[in-house]
Amino acid sequence: LPDSAGTLPDGPEYDPEADARSKTTTETTADPNSMSPAENDPFDEPLQDNLIMNDTLFEEARNSVTVDGMEYSFLKPPYMNFDDQLRTKRKLREAYTQHEFLLLYGYSGCGKTTVLTQFHEKFPDYIHLITDFTSLSPANLIVKMGEFIGLPLKLRSSEIFTLQDRLRSMSGVMYLMDEVSLDGPGSFTKLELLRKIYMETHVPICICGVPRLYYQLYDSRHYDKYCSLITRLDEHEMRGMRREDAGNYLNMVAEKESLRFTYPAQQALIRIALSKNAGGIHAFTTIIGRCITLARVMYYKAPGRSFPDNTRCIRPAVPEGKTYPGAELILTPPATPEPVLIDEGMVSNMLNEYKSHFPTDTSESRKKS
Repeated sequence: LPDSAGTLPDGPEYDPEADARSKTTTETTADPNSMSPAENDPFDEPLQDNLIMNDTLFEEARNSVTVDGMEYSFLKPPYMNFDDQLRTKRKLREAYTQHEFLLLYGYSGCGKTTVLTQFHEKFPDYIHLITDFTSLSPANLIVKMGEFIGLPLKLRSSEIFTLQDRLRSMSGVMYLMDEVSLDGPGSFTKLELLRKIYMETHVPICICGVPRLYYQLYDSRHYDKYCSLITRLDEHEMRGMRREDAGNYLNMVAEKESLRFTYPAQQALIRIALSKNAGGIHAFTTIIGRCITLARVMYYKAPGRSFPDNTRCIRPAVPEGKTYPGAELILTPPATPEPVLIDEGMVSNMLNEYKSHFPTDTSESRKKS
């Protein structure tokens, strides 16, 4: 694990020959301190065009399109960093190296969860992500934090002292808490537990939520309640895509996925990306993926054509005690040999389906935020 300064400890005794060999290879190990905005992100890897039976991919393919009774899906559009995400990644790195207690906030769909997930997946041994913060009881939160570092704890709040003792003897650990809200039961108690852990161990912690979380914490009416917490917090706001980011992203997707967008379709998608009330980046990328799926299905189902052999066949895992996974099946068609057209009608239809099948948070709490 990295030491208290955030750097990896010294390795074995220096070997000149090994050092010379290491300079001839491009392989590197993931170290949080070696990150730079220019590095490739996990989503940069191209999708493989082979037959897959994978339960994880099956869950990802749930955003499928049904055509003539058959389900089709495009798993994920290509990933591209934009300015707001790069700023947030640099801030997360800073919070890690400087041992900060960070509040990350932004509207739903601006990319917060994506960035946190990437940080965790890039450095899973150091960066621990908790996505169900709101539903956990205080005791469950402590148990889960212990599980990440290999520490079995009993289900009681007093185990915080055991957790603190273990964290004091470690270095290089960071906790990311996603979907944090003050509206759930025991929320204040859980935040107080995190504050105490941070004060005793100086383990970097990031709590992430919508702007409502920020306004609740810094509301002058609640100062007496949260003053001990907010005086130790650093804040960072995610603002999502800019217009030029969305335009550049559409150009990149069109080139990589063999597409053509009509001008009205481009403008409709850019409006979706910039909207804080229609799902933001999540709606933007989901609708693009569904449009790609439908355009490819229409292309391959045209008279005289058929789906190629490298169409991905995604099934759920075989249920325990059974030998056959069942009838559920989702096909993911590959890129077409010639560009397919995505027009404004297709975008409009997919936006309506998004609103009905993947509704954004239009609750009273979202409106207040």
